[in-house]
Amino acid sequence: MLFMEDFDFYRKRRMNNLDEQAYVYKYIPLKYLLSMLKNKKLRIDKITTWEDPYENFFLKEEFYTYVPFYQRDIPISTEEISKRIYGQSWTLKEESDAMWRIYSIYSEDKKFNLDEMAIKIKVQVRNLFDLVYTEDSCMATTSIGEIQYKTTQEIEEWRNNLRCAKIDFLKFSEECLFMKRDSFQHEEEVRIIISECTEKIAQEFLEFKIPNIGIFEEYILDPRLNNQEDIDNVVKLISECGVEKSLISRSSLYDFFPKKIKL
Repeated sequence: MLFMEDFDFYRKRRMNNLDEQAYVYKYIPLKYLLSMLKNKKLRIDKITTWEDPYENFFLKEEFYTYVPFYQRDIPISTEEISKRIYGQSWTLKEESDAMWRIYSIYSEDKKFNLDEMAIKIKVQVRNLFDLVYTEDSCMATTSIGEIQYKTTQEIEEWRNNLRCAKIDFLKFSEECLFMKRDSFQHEEEVRIIISECTEKIAQEFLEFKIPNIGIFEEYILDPRLNNQEDIDNVVKLISECGVEKSLISRSSLYDFFPKKIKL
């Protein structure tokens, strides 16, 4: 059992120099946000669900070892490790045209389902990490940090250096999960990564209790949402989950008001 001083020390180390006073943001489809608020649980999915083929590229390498008995190389599977790594992405970028267009589905069609439209939420890093870093064992499994953006050449150099290294699967896997190609630099991403040991049963996702939804300080609606009736409906749905209406607003990213200029 760790003393509180030790717990705080390891917790701080697992934050990878990320400022715990900083704010991070996440774009969540309305249907998932409402579920999170009603159940008061934060869901962290498996990283195997992420689309970028370079995600967790370390564990996608073809590992092998020479076995004298068989006089040949035998492949080593990393599947059991991969199945127990979970992650969630946030961003340090307060407002972004690209993020709205990538993560929020919106259409002016009257038949459009608002459930797919994203809501941007805001939380302090310290409060977010406290949700997932809950016990002593987290010092070996749970971390948060900024993504380091690398050129393709830099990533290839990192991969090539593995041939000279003593392979520590969990260490190198976590290291590569905080690495991303610079084509994604606009995301200014922060990640939570949880790597559970292979003795635990692999799950489709992990859930963590949210004791107080007040840690989320803003709920911002898609700037393309202009219909006041739709805005009112979304505000109503979120506020019915216990959120103060004063914390809910629509992004003004695309609002433009012409100025009168005398000629």
